[in-house]
Amino acid sequence: MPKFIGSMKQLRYLDLSHSFSFATVPREWGNLTKLEFLDLHGDYPMGVVNDIRWVSHLRALKYLDMSGINVNRSGDLMQLISTLPSLSRLSLSDCGLNNFHLSSESLTNSTALHLQYLDLSWNFFEGFIPSTIFQNMTSLQHLDLHSYYRMGVVNDIRWVSHLRALKYLDMSGITVNRFGDLMQLINTLPSLSRLSLSACGLNNFHLSSESLTNSTALHLQYLDLSRNFFEGFIPSTIFQNMTSLQHLDLSSNLFNSSESRWFDNLRNLVDLNLAHNLLQSIEGGLFSFLRENPFLESLYLGYNGLHEEIFSVEGNSSGLIGKNFKRLEISYNFLQGPLPDWSVHLKNLKMLDLSYNQLHGTIPSSHGWLCLRALFLSHNQLTGNIPEALGRSQVLTSLDLSNNLLEGTIPHSLGQLQNLGYLDLSANSLRGTVSEIHFSNLSKLRYLDISYNHLAIEVDSDWIPPFNLLISPRLARSHVVL
Repeated sequence: MPKFIGSMKQLRYLDLSHSFSFATVPREWGNLTKLEFLDLHGDYPMGVVNDIRWVSHLRALKYLDMSGINVNRSGDLMQLISTLPSLSRLSLSDCGLNNFHLSSESLTNSTALHLQYLDLSWNFFEGFIPSTIFQNMTSLQHLDLHSYYRMGVVNDIRWVSHLRALKYLDMSGITVNRFGDLMQLINTLPSLSRLSLSACGLNNFHLSSESLTNSTALHLQYLDLSRNFFEGFIPSTIFQNMTSLQHLDLSSNLFNSSESRWFDNLRNLVDLNLAHNLLQSIEGGLFSFLRENPFLESLYLGYNGLHEEIFSVEGNSSGLIGKNFKRLEISYNFLQGPLPDWSVHLKNLKMLDLSYNQLHGTIPSSHGWLCLRALFLSHNQLTGNIPEALGRSQVLTSLDLSNNLLEGTIPHSLGQLQNLGYLDLSANSLRGTVSEIHFSNLSKLRYLDISYNHLAIEVDSDWIPPFNLLISPRLARSHVVL
């Protein structure tokens, strides 16, 4: 990094993020005594800052981001940063920090009280994280400690209750399974709106109604409890007061069922992820669930044990459902029977993934799927023809109908999908001729597989495809005529 910048003594704003492949900060930068904003973050695989004493001279600094710069040789970094009286935002993600840098002498001082944003994610903290580090940071609104490099352990989590201004807390990857009062302490934070506790070693002991069912939980908008050890049924009492919740991630646990109407009060839910569990059914069926959650946009149910009953409808299936619904993923389950008729009424659907099931019947006409961007129906037992109407889904980028029992010809209309980048129709019983018209407007196509069908490919010998594939097209068992 250039030394001459140190001569710009009136400089207040400096952003050199992602500007250099090797991060070496000259000590002359300590002359920037009026600098308020400094962003040096980037990907520096060989960048190491050996001398960081210049930081202590930047007394006006409010914003500092050195993420990606290896500072693990600088043991006094935290102590120097703590001398900056105006610092409110500090990002040291992926800096090679370890427990040596988390000394209470460095961080527990009056200056740290001004910090509002602190990102120490993706470092190498392990063992016990000392409680004295954060207890005086009463102005802190954003705290990110998440890391999956090594599993740290929180020995004393009472310091959480002192962070009364906290709005964002991510402790994913840090083991807290020894402390049953973690949720109760978190509930003392009146402003908390986003909480991530993925891969924290949590189990059913932490999902007690006494811990979570209180007024504070009403403010939560984002809750990630994925990759833990919860099992059995999803209890309704936990979420009954979280009426502001918009994003809920319970994926990669061991839930196998749910209490009746557990989602009744989640009226503002936008994204729900229940993938990678042991669920066998959806109470009342999927249609009813979508109808009763009108704001829901995304539902992920892949890698469960769901059966065809989730497509069943009690009563009349006509009328609008899921007017805001955009993403449905139920791959790797045991769904049988035909695709539900009501699915074509999901007018704003952008992604549908029902691959790796046992679905049969035909693909319904997709007149209502004009917003569809990705359709994955591979590895089922679908029969009939590929609908001509799919060619009217002009924003479609990915189409995978492989490993089914589809017959007939490939519709010419697919050649009009100008945004299509991924096309896999392999391992079916498609017949007929594939010609230039099938590719006429596929300028963005990057992957093509039509192998293991009964197709003849006829194009002119001087034909230049409008696309550039990233890998060679898969045409096995296709007869090519030039």
